[in-house]
Amino acid sequence: MPSIASQKILHDVFIVGFQSLYLLGNLRSLKTNFRIMRKQFITAVLFIFSCSLAIAQYEIELTEFTTGLNVPTCIAHDGTERLFITEKSGRIRIVEADGSLVAEAFLNITDRVRSNGGEQGLLGLAFHPDHANNGHFFVNYTRADGSTVVSRFTRDSQTPDVTDPSTEKVLFTIPQPFSNHNGGDLHFGPDGYLYISSGDGGSGGDPQDNGQDGTSLLGKILRIDVDNGDPYDIPADNPFVGHPGFNDLIWSYGLRNPWRFSFDRENGDMWIGDVGQGNWEEIDREPSGSSGGLNYGWRCYEGFANFNLAGCSGDPSEYTFPVHVYANSRFADGCSVTGGYVYRGTTYPIMYGDYIYTDFCSGKFWALRPDSDTSYVNNEIGDFASNQFGALGEDVNGELYTVALQSGILYRISLPCWLSYDVTVTDQLCPGEPDGSITLDLIDQTGEVHYEWSTGDTTMSIENLDPGLYYVAVTDGSCSIIDSFRIELTQIEIDTPVIEQRDSIVVGPGGFSEYIWTINGEEITTGADSTISIEGRDGEYSLVVIDENSCTSPSSKVIFVMSGNGQKYFLGNMQVYPNPAEHQLWVELPEVISKADLSVFDSHGKIVFTSSIERKGNTVELDLSGLPPGSYFMTLRNQDGFFTARFVKSQ
Repeated sequence: MPSIASQKILHDVFIVGFQSLYLLGNLRSLKTNFRIMRKQFITAVLFIFSCSLAIAQYEIELTEFTTGLNVPTCIAHDGTERLFITEKSGRIRIVEADGSLVAEAFLNITDRVRSNGGEQGLLGLAFHPDHANNGHFFVNYTRADGSTVVSRFTRDSQTPDVTDPSTEKVLFTIPQPFSNHNGGDLHFGPDGYLYISSGDGGSGGDPQDNGQDGTSLLGKILRIDVDNGDPYDIPADNPFVGHPGFNDLIWSYGLRNPWRFSFDRENGDMWIGDVGQGNWEEIDREPSGSSGGLNYGWRCYEGFANFNLAGCSGDPSEYTFPVHVYANSRFADGCSVTGGYVYRGTTYPIMYGDYIYTDFCSGKFWALRPDSDTSYVNNEIGDFASNQFGALGEDVNGELYTVALQSGILYRISLPCWLSYDVTVTDQLCPGEPDGSITLDLIDQTGEVHYEWSTGDTTMSIENLDPGLYYVAVTDGSCSIIDSFRIELTQIEIDTPVIEQRDSIVVGPGGFSEYIWTINGEEITTGADSTISIEGRDGEYSLVVIDENSCTSPSSKVIFVMSGNGQKYFLGNMQVYPNPAEHQLWVELPEVISKADLSVFDSHGKIVFTSSIERKGNTVELDLSGLPPGSYFMTLRNQDGFFTARFVKSQ
């Protein structure tokens, strides 16, 4: 399909970005081969993001998707691959997944829509989240007397491509004092409630101060529950329910003309494009989880600038200011912000997480991205003059589209020379095993492609990366893709396994993938069994457990015996006294002991004391003052075997 060629030249940030991010990246070394070892890695968390030093640069193009629309004003989807486009005069048109326009209108209410004014007409469309079952969808339009109407229609399952206009159920109306500033957008939020935007009523400068008037529904974002009540209910947690001086429907206020707003489909943030008066166009962002009640400042403020402070609070902290503004200049950035969407599609990973928006007058497009909790980076990504883009919209997959009112064309937003690539990070996060690799995988590429990492080296694989910020550029000689990404490690913690004797069975902890048992330093079994029999096998036991991520953890070495089993290795029991003991314990040495290693174990088999002894008499004195009261087990070991004894420390 034909494309509108962008007039903006790619930013030359290759060297600047390389130098900046090279300082930030922590690169230990390069290797060409993976180590051969027991599998000990899991997939780490990869955060792809942009920073103030080098936000990812790209240039969009607009690819013609559908023609033949009559002053399109809004884009929506019904949960399928199809798109639905509102026309200003009062029609909703269906665009199939292949871009073909269905001849008959999905809805035709031209008989009840007033579209004479430049900002009047059928302005908004939202499908109920359960539209596939209940057939409900909602519209926002201006009627014959200029009032705003918010209505519900119901699609007939027998005629899914055509809706009977008589199914309309009017939810509410808002009288409009002037023909402009109607707002007109509506969307279902992540909470399932319907949100509606309304302008301040028009004229200029908000002469009736509707934006700050809590009793007026103008200059607001409204919120209703369409699944309860007749024709709707008011959510109990709307911020001004029962609040004197405010209408219960209000979610937020202080807006001039929120022509288009949207919800980030991933995190639920609300983004608002609010048209300015004459100096500043603004973008507002309300984080998901907000309890509402925000005052966005109009008419006290236009953007960050004072506008009309009569009757306004002198405390700026009572207002929520924009996250971004640009100057109102028709032949520069523009004169009427349209608004947009956060890109959450999969076709262009470099755009992921950017708020893509445009201006009605200039035809410029920008990508706005949070750089921290309080700052944002804004990049111009396209310049398409004289098109009057009235709305952006997303399809069911999160890909973005825009409509041009003047030409009646629906465009798909794409990248003109996109080098698709995946950046994957795999890091060995087992205790004591920090390691990893990064690979660049170019998809469906033809011709010569060059890759450059923050090391400056061309390679298909870089291993052994520390946590930190890194940079990658991809070019095929005609187009460059530049992006940055962060590696963050989350250390895996495995508790040291505890093993214990239960009669003739030694038991390890459950829940591991593999168990490696050893007796007297020799591996005797490997498998999925967390128990082992010690019948006829007295000695020093230990266990290594391996979890589902192939991380390992060894137990302490523990002596287990079956008393009197007659095994050659077990030489016998020692005499100890007094037993129970308080502070000192005397050990009577067997005659065969001249030199030996002495070990004391607690009731869990953990070694609490070790010593080497050499015969200088018949007994050895042990100081028990450092041991807490309890039951203990002792061994004397030499080349011939070991003797054992049990004792109790009383206090």
